[in-house]
Amino acid sequence: MKRVLRRYRRQKRPKTQGSPDVVVYKPTQVQRNRIVPQRTNLEDVPVEIQQSILHQMPDLPTLQALISASPSYLRAYQSQRHPILSNILLRDIHPDVLFDVLAIVNALKLPRNYDDYVPQMKVFIEQYKTARDSLHVALKQLEPSIKENVWEFHLSVIDVTKDFCDYALSTHPVTGHSLNHRTSLSPNEVRRIHRAFYRYELFTVLFRESDFYHNEQIERHRDRDPDRARLAVQRDSIRSLDDQDRSFLFFALFRAWEVEEIACVRDYIIHRYDELHKQCKSEWQEMTGRESHYRAAPWNDSSEWVSEMYDDQSCHEYYLSLGLGFFCTLMKASHEDQMQMLRENIGLSDLSLSSALEDDGPFWDSPMYDACIDRAFQEFHSDCDRDAPNAAWIWSAEDKVDIRYYQSDKAGLRTWGYVMWDKERLNQWSILHENPHDYLH
Repeated sequence: MKRVLRRYRRQKRPKTQGSPDVVVYKPTQVQRNRIVPQRTNLEDVPVEIQQSILHQMPDLPTLQALISASPSYLRAYQSQRHPILSNILLRDIHPDVLFDVLAIVNALKLPRNYDDYVPQMKVFIEQYKTARDSLHVALKQLEPSIKENVWEFHLSVIDVTKDFCDYALSTHPVTGHSLNHRTSLSPNEVRRIHRAFYRYELFTVLFRESDFYHNEQIERHRDRDPDRARLAVQRDSIRSLDDQDRSFLFFALFRAWEVEEIACVRDYIIHRYDELHKQCKSEWQEMTGRESHYRAAPWNDSSEWVSEMYDDQSCHEYYLSLGLGFFCTLMKASHEDQMQMLRENIGLSDLSLSSALEDDGPFWDSPMYDACIDRAFQEFHSDCDRDAPNAAWIWSAEDKVDIRYYQSDKAGLRTWGYVMWDKERLNQWSILHENPHDYLH
């Protein structure tokens, strides 16, 4: 027993972990390779996915930015540009606007000969009036080259829309203070502005000067007789249409507030032309050191400024007749090129957009004629209602039905594009609580 106890006493106490003689075993951690997900480079995805991405582009500027920055996406676009353009044009351009885009494409195909143009133009206008075909089918049937032209032109319309907003939204319509922070345009506001620009272009396409007139200008080096060209344009059948004819044929197609949208665009373009035209005159007078009062023809190679025969208003109307393409090109050009373009295109135009707007039009044919005569009330329902005016048009008419367009006393309202904006924006300005008579001149 003693031996057993003694043996027990000789046993060493188990050493704790804190003892200096103990080495605690720590299992080594197995080093595992961490799998770091690599970022997917959009340039490296298969071409099918790139094409799918291109099909989903929200608008034309986004598409242009992508294919301009990426050679691989440019190749993917070129391999399927026809369906890609169809999808994006349908997505980016409102159906109301796209209808006018396609109308311009068809109007450009009308023959420009002496005998048949006006009758065929009248047939075209009747078809435009009643056409209700599917825009999807009509767009898909366009040739790729025409779609490319539509794309480029619509990008120009987007650019000039931004400038229109800078012009119309520069000051608060009530307080007159500068508007430095402007909210983005709503889809309905974009629809109204784009529609007005394209309808202005359609007017200039339908009633533009004959190619025969431009051929007479080309021959000026051989025959410097201004009367020759003037007599030539009088023989052109398009000249048989006076201001009332153009008003009845074209502006009678639209409701009064839609014509007022075109009038707002017209006033904006005239304003821009007036700014550049005055600069051009001033610079030319500084170069010559004198006032120019020469009765020279617009194609006179001496480049004399014609201030007596071609007054500012006449020049503005001629520039208007050149259409939206000329205006967009002019706005993007350098200052030197702008001055050169204005000098080279000075002229007279008997086919005045302004004079056609100022004509009363066939208001008695309007389905709202009786309501207008009776001064019936008109209520605003929604900006999404494509067949109704915006709230500012009703406000300007004192909540009464009004079928008149381009009223001279509303020139002040057109400076801020009153028929273009949604009620939300108008409420932010508190304009609808003002007396409209205070804004009429």
